[in-house]
Amino acid sequence: MTGGRSLPEQNTLITPMKILFIAGGSGGHITPALAVADAVRRIAPETEILFVSSEKSIDDEVFKAHAYEYRRETLPAGKLRRHFSFQNLVDFFRFPSTFLSARKLLKKEKPDILFSKGGYVALPIGLAAKLLGIPVIIHESDAVPGLSNRILRKIALHMLTAFPSRLGECVGTPIREEIFRGDPEKGRKFLGFSPKEKILLVMGGSQGAEQINTLLLHALDAIEEKMSVVHISGKGKTTAKETRKYRHFPYLGAEYPDVLAAADIVVSRAGANSLFEFAAAKKPILLIPLLTAANDHQKKNAGFFSEKGMAIVVGGENPTSSEFQKAVIALAENDELRKKMSERIKVFGRKDSAEKIAHILLSARSDPR
Repeated sequence: MTGGRSLPEQNTLITPMKILFIAGGSGGHITPALAVADAVRRIAPETEILFVSSEKSIDDEVFKAHAYEYRRETLPAGKLRRHFSFQNLVDFFRFPSTFLSARKLLKKEKPDILFSKGGYVALPIGLAAKLLGIPVIIHESDAVPGLSNRILRKIALHMLTAFPSRLGECVGTPIREEIFRGDPEKGRKFLGFSPKEKILLVMGGSQGAEQINTLLLHALDAIEEKMSVVHISGKGKTTAKETRKYRHFPYLGAEYPDVLAAADIVVSRAGANSLFEFAAAKKPILLIPLLTAANDHQKKNAGFFSEKGMAIVVGGENPTSSEFQKAVIALAENDELRKKMSERIKVFGRKDSAEKIAHILLSARSDPR
């Protein structure tokens, strides 16, 4: 429950409506929102869906990579940095303009409800929706809410969460259907790796991670003696020369579910969306959380998964290439531990999250405000 309101039943009468989805700034915001939109379309095909995202190039890349055809608008959005920057001042003065643009968009589109995944663009349009009497439902993927969701929570009809939390109703994280359908044989064929060797998937989120890239490249020769490596490096990031046992990509779209299914171990940051996709694929994970992430949310996400035996956090705050190498090889050689981690993590890869959220959105008209 949120704010004393009970979540609607799934058999509540559904009538045609328009839903505006807010998601932008990273793949971790966009892909779960797309999963919910797909669920809405399956349940109520007549529902009109509009996405609003930021103007960042990563948003374009994520939408294009998944070949989605939902109508989409963009809004300029600033970013509150947790360190001194003159850009904070520029973005502060940009907010009123973005708010007015958001209000104009809402008055033109007249959505029945607004669903927010958080991010920089969510706050101005969420506040504008409240002033126009449009119900707002928000979903928080991380163990600790981001700034936008902490503010919007006070005006939201419902706050939904991925992690167990007293702040809202835990519904898990929406996961793309493709993740559950990943085919390991197709993944190996795409990569060209031997079916006899283990595969390490190394990635740093939708925009890559220089720290993880560097750790891998320093340890690559030793790791290749034990297993093949597929490296999602991020656009424009430097990588080693490809070999028979090492392939790298700046980003993977349609091929990603099969590649993930083929992996025996995953090395990653601790963004919530990635963590829950790994859970859906039942993968043992080694985590190197981004310590500069807002509100320490990656460290807290990693702590939750580590405490439950679903992941291993590599080294301390700044792991060395030696620590990274040892952690990868130790897990690769411990079949029993990988099996236990897979069993523990799979319960968090809920298949019903997107559908549950879709029903909540579609039933919102009959929900008391």
